[in-house]
Amino acid sequence: MFINSKTVTHIKAMLTSFCIGAFIFCICLSTVFAKDFETEQDALTHIDYLYSLKGRQPDVILEDLSAIVKMSKRENWTDSAMRAEVMQAEIYSFVADHKKAEEALELLHKNYPSIEDDGLLLRLKVVELTSIHQHGDIEKIQQLEALLLDSISSINDDELKVDVLLKVAYIQYLDSRYDKAIITYNLAYSMAQDTKDQDATGHILVALGNIYSKQRDYQSALNYYTTAMSIAENLEQKFGIAVTAYNVGYTFLLMGNTTEAREYFLKSTQTYDEVGSEVGMAQATNMLGRVAMAEERWSDAIDLFMLALPSLESSGNIQTLFQLYVDLAAVTLNLKQLDSAELYLTQAENLFPQIENKHSKQLFYKTSSGIKAALFQFEEAYSTIQKMAAIQLEIFEQEAEQDTQKYLAEFNAEITEARNSALESENELQALKLESQSETYRLGVVIVVLVLCLFVATAILLFFIFRNRNHFRKLALVDHLTNAPNRRAILQHATLYFEQAKYCGNALAIGILDLDKFKYINDHFGHDVGDAVLQVFAEKCQQSIRAQDCFGRYGGEEWLFVLEQSEHENISRIFERIRALVNDSEIEGLGESYSITFSMGVAVYDEKIDQNVSDLIKRADLAVYKAKQSGRDKLVFTD
Repeated sequence: MFINSKTVTHIKAMLTSFCIGAFIFCICLSTVFAKDFETEQDALTHIDYLYSLKGRQPDVILEDLSAIVKMSKRENWTDSAMRAEVMQAEIYSFVADHKKAEEALELLHKNYPSIEDDGLLLRLKVVELTSIHQHGDIEKIQQLEALLLDSISSINDDELKVDVLLKVAYIQYLDSRYDKAIITYNLAYSMAQDTKDQDATGHILVALGNIYSKQRDYQSALNYYTTAMSIAENLEQKFGIAVTAYNVGYTFLLMGNTTEAREYFLKSTQTYDEVGSEVGMAQATNMLGRVAMAEERWSDAIDLFMLALPSLESSGNIQTLFQLYVDLAAVTLNLKQLDSAELYLTQAENLFPQIENKHSKQLFYKTSSGIKAALFQFEEAYSTIQKMAAIQLEIFEQEAEQDTQKYLAEFNAEITEARNSALESENELQALKLESQSETYRLGVVIVVLVLCLFVATAILLFFIFRNRNHFRKLALVDHLTNAPNRRAILQHATLYFEQAKYCGNALAIGILDLDKFKYINDHFGHDVGDAVLQVFAEKCQQSIRAQDCFGRYGGEEWLFVLEQSEHENISRIFERIRALVNDSEIEGLGESYSITFSMGVAVYDEKIDQNVSDLIKRADLAVYKAKQSGRDKLVFTD
C-alpha cells in the first residue's frame, strides 16, 4: 500500500483537525480532571495523581495543570503552583516539545529563584539536561549527567530515581555512548524490577531495542519492541503504543522493508492523533516522508515533509529539524528543483554547528556534494566529498572504540538474576557480534579509501540483496507443501508468546495436533492424496483460529498451535471448528467413506511448572499421547 494523495490528504486532515479535536477532548474530560480544590493539599494530591497518567494523555494533563496553576496563584498556594509548573516543563520535555520546555524552565527560574524541594530541583535538572543536549554543549551535558547520577543515592522516591536514570540513559544513547547507556539502563531495570514498575520496564525494553537496532541486530530489536508493545497495551498507554510503533517502523525502514515501515508509522501517526500529541504526529509524518524517499516517490515525500515541518520547527528539536531540511534538499535535488534544494540546504547549514550526530553530518555532506555537482561547482563538490570521507573515518574510529561487550555481559547477569533467560541469550549473541564488528571496524579504517571507491558497486549489490532478502526470508519460514509456518517459524512464535506470558502475564496455551492414522492414508490412497490432506488441513486450521493465534507444521502430520487464551471451552470450539471444516472438505482421491480424524493435546502455561517454552511443549506432547492411547479423535488437556 503506497501513500497516495488520498492518504496524504487524510494525514493533512488529521493535522488540521488536531486543535479542534484536542479542544473538544479537553472539554469532555474537564469534569474528570480540572476542578476547584478546597485546600492546597487537595491540589498537591491531584498533581501526584496526574503523574500516574503522564505517559497516557500528556496534552490533556497539560490543560489540567494550567488550571491548577491559575487557581493556585489566585489562592496564593505557592507549593502547588510550583509543582504544577515543574510538571508542565517535564511533560513538554517528555513529548519532545523542547521550545516550550525551555520557556517553562525560564519562567520557573524567574518565579521561583530558590526552590528548596530536592525532588523538584532534580526534576528540573532532568529537563535542563534535555534542553542543554539540544544545543550540543558537551561539557555541560557531562557535568549535569554526573550531578544527576550522584544525586540518585540521596533520593527516597523510587519512581523519581527511575525517571532520572531513564532520561540520563536516553541522552547517552543519543550521543552513541552505548556502553554508558547500557550501564544506566541496567540500574534502572533493577529498580523497576524491585518496584514491579511495568511502565518503566516497557521504556527500558524500547531503549534496548533501539540499541540492538543501532548494532544492526534488527530481529532482536523487534523482539524487544514487541514485548514493550504488549506492556503498553496491557497498561492501556496509547502514548507508549505510539512511541513503540514509531520505533518498530524505523527498524523496518532500516531493514529496507518499506511496506511494514509504512504500516507502523501510520499506526503511530493515528495513535498520536488519538492522544493529542501534535509533535508526535509530526515526527511520525516526517518518517512517512522518509519511507516515500526510500521508494523514490519524491512528490509524496515533499507533501509529507511539508505537513510535518511547521510542528517540528516550533518544537525546538534541532536534530530532527536538521535532518528534515537535509531530506527536503535531497528530494528537491532529485526533482531537479535546484533553487529549492539550495534553500533547504542553507537552512540545514545554519543548524550544522549544533549537530553532534556524525551520520547526520555525513548525509548533509552527501546531499551538498550532489547539489554542487548539479550546479557544475565541481571543485566545491569534490571538497565536500572529502569532508564526507573524513566523517566516515571518524564514524569507523568511534564505533571501534565502543567496547560494549563487557557492559552487555553485565546486563545479561542482572537479567539472569531477574529470571529473564531469553534476554540473556540474545545479549550473549549480541556480545559476540559486537566483538566481530569491532575487528571489522579497525580493518575498515585501513581500507576506507577503497570502500569509497567501491561505493557505487556496493550500492548496486545491496539493491539486489534488499530486493530479494524478504523473499528468501519468507521461504525460510514457510512450509513448502502447505504454505503454513514451518517448524522454525512456529517455534519462534511460541518462544515470543511464552516470553510475553512470563513477563507480561498474558494468557497462553500450546496445542499439539496429530492426524490419526496418516500412514494408512499414504499407504492406501497414495502420497499425493496424503499431501492434499495436509494442504486442506492447513487451510482449515487457518480459517479456524483467531487472528492473534498462530499454528505451524511441527513435523510430518504434526501441527503446533500457539493460542493467546487458556479457557478450555474456547479451545474446544477451535478443535470442533477444524473437525467440521475438514470433514466438509472434498479431497480428490480420498474415499468418500473415509473420515479424517485427529488427536490434540493442550497445555496451559503455568509459571510454577513451565520454566521455558520447551517445558510447555513437552506437556502438550504428553497430552496428545494420552489422546492417542485413549482411542484417538479427541482433545485432551493436561492436568
